[in-house]
Amino acid sequence: MEVKDKTQFWAGLIAVLISLGLVVVVIAATTIGNDVSVGGNLNVAGNASTTGTLDIVGNFRVNTNKLTVIAASGNTAIAGTLDVAGVTTITNNLVATGTATFGTNFEIDASGNASTTGTFIAATTTVDNLQIGGGTRIKKHISETASIDFPSVATTTCYATSTSVSATDGDIVIASPTPVGGGINDTDLTWNAFASSSLAWIRVCNPTSVNDQDPASQTWRFDIWQH
Repeated sequence: MEVKDKTQFWAGLIAVLISLGLVVVVIAATTIGNDVSVGGNLNVAGNASTTGTLDIVGNFRVNTNKLTVIAASGNTAIAGTLDVAGVTTITNNLVATGTATFGTNFEIDASGNASTTGTFIAATTTVDNLQIGGGTRIKKHISETASIDFPSVATTTCYATSTSVSATDGDIVIASPTPVGGGINDTDLTWNAFASSSLAWIRVCNPTSVNDQDPASQTWRFDIWQH
């Protein structure tokens, strides 16, 4: 078949393809007022803007893998940096495989170590190894109370008793009495606390050489530090 007017031929062919919905040709800026369905790929060489909702049934990808949204799950992968200017709400776990930095004052590295140059305030928190100011790590702190009624302590003697408070040998134990009338706080007795046989002990001594001293029963608080 010989085509005498090739321009007219191609114009007619494109018109047929357009009528069948197989080809869409946009020469200049075009506004489409109705729905448009594209059965194949839609390639846009310039900018595209929409004032309504853009619904995508399949996966969404930007430049192969820079931003990917999986249609079935909504999982989103970003190959670059995500900058969020507003408030971000996370209702599930936050998982970071690298270092997470919050501002310039708080950081959590991949090993779970947290550091801050500011003030850390928490209503309830659990820390296995607490290090303050680069000092010795504190593995555990226990604070319990016990009621103790010491017998009369003779002059220049000491009396030691165990308590119901658990402590590991080698723990640092500090004992503080709750002041009461006639308690150890009103005497010349001295005391120190220590850990032995898995319990907290307290020893009171009467350094005077004049009178025996018998303090009233009172509540003691034991603070135990494990390193």
